[in-house]
Amino acid sequence: CCGKFLCSGCVNAVKAERTNSLRNIPPHCPFCRTPTLTSHEELIERCTKRMEANDAEAFMILGCHYHEGEMGLPKDLKKSIGLCMRAAELGSIHAHYLLGQAYYDGDGVEKDMKKAEHYCERAAMGGNVIARHYLGLLEGIHKSNHNRAKKHIMIAARAGYDNSLKMIRDMFTAGHVTKEEYEETLRANKDSLDEMKSDQRDRTRAVDIFLKNNSSL
Repeated sequence: CCGKFLCSGCVNAVKAERTNSLRNIPPHCPFCRTPTLTSHEELIERCTKRMEANDAEAFMILGCHYHEGEMGLPKDLKKSIGLCMRAAELGSIHAHYLLGQAYYDGDGVEKDMKKAEHYCERAAMGGNVIARHYLGLLEGIHKSNHNRAKKHIMIAARAGYDNSLKMIRDMFTAGHVTKEEYEETLRANKDSLDEMKSDQRDRTRAVDIFLKNNSSL
């Protein structure tokens, strides 16, 4: 509809509000009040409409669906990359990250570490912590610039990214990170996670864990 994103906790908060309301409120977007999607075809139609208005996130969303071959669409990596390219041109931070990851892994494109670095840099500048983590990998593994790699990984860890925190822990154990750096990273990581906490997100996480543990039932 409007192309706005909600975290899973906020999605469930909206559902709970609707459930607890005395009024019969149909499912809808909390931003633009458009009724919730009822089919894959409707999602594609809405994305296409938003793309006509040059909505960067609409291009990115459709690109993700082509990448996975979902929502009734065929798996088409070439089309996925093309849509993400357009999304990046229009300013989508997440599309920059996806392209960086694609060039890093060779997913739908030839591996190209220079392009991976370019797109990850743009995404990291926009606040994408996973892209920041990838910059650390690029600096450490592919350029042997271990000091710069540590800085990137540390920034991502302090922003709350768990994989980066695990790497910093390993680097501390190996003697590549000082005790002061490690302790400061732990504190910053905790502060970042605390800022993102909410009752709605905790409930959503509990439901996700329950469904995962009982998926074979």
